[in-house]
Amino acid sequence: RAMNMYSTPELNDKLYLHQKGICKIENLDEYVGVKVLWLQTNGIQVIENLNHLAELRHLYLNENLIKRIDGKQALRGLLNLDTLNLEKNYISNIAHTDLCMLSNLNTLNVAHNRLRSVDALRGLLSCPSLSVLDLRNNGIEIDGRLIDEILRKLPNLRVLYLVSTENQTAKNVISDELQCYRKTVVAKCRNLRHLDDRPVFDDERRCCDQWLSGGIEAERAERQKIRNEIAAKRQANHEAFAKLANNSNRNTACDVDSNSNESDIDDDSKR
Repeated sequence: RAMNMYSTPELNDKLYLHQKGICKIENLDEYVGVKVLWLQTNGIQVIENLNHLAELRHLYLNENLIKRIDGKQALRGLLNLDTLNLEKNYISNIAHTDLCMLSNLNTLNVAHNRLRSVDALRGLLSCPSLSVLDLRNNGIEIDGRLIDEILRKLPNLRVLYLVSTENQTAKNVISDELQCYRKTVVAKCRNLRHLDDRPVFDDERRCCDQWLSGGIEAERAERQKIRNEIAAKRQANHEAFAKLANNSNRNTACDVDSNSNESDIDDDSKR
């Protein structure tokens, strides 16, 4: 009652269990209709006893003591899971079997963990449905291997958080060998629409693509092409507006002439 829930467990679609001092996930067998489960800020070490929650869409396990996902067992049966938040735990590896059964997983937050290497992230490839991914503050060295072997192979990746501009704890660092971090990620992750602190617009993507294929000169040429296109579009809009205004003036003049003629006819009839 304190949480505005139904007394009949199976009728609840939300379950608030955050900040409860929970150390073990248990006694949820009757909550089969739950779609959103908040379990963050507890003392949970193992993800377990969730397999019967077939309707679960969003699972929040951030700020716990979890070291392994163990998805083959822990997340089995959660076919409708859309969002999984594991931020601020102690996870050091994502295994191939951790996410492979989550065919509808859209958003994964594993920021502030211990996923420090490319090999620790290979399990992401078993979940091609991923669209939003947060990897900030894992102590990752961002280099060509990470981009080529992991990020560019996620076909539906739309939003990526990799470099933190605020929290510097265990921040990810850009390798000295990686030139132009943002341009490289945008050019190689074909469907990316947002990277770190700002969106990826079409003009930026065009320039990044040209930079990757032809270097700085190709990028400059593309930027000039974009400026020319913008100028041409503005000119076309100006000409269209001017034409519209001229047509409007002509119509107004015709209306005035027509009204004048009608007035003359009326005066003649009165005489």
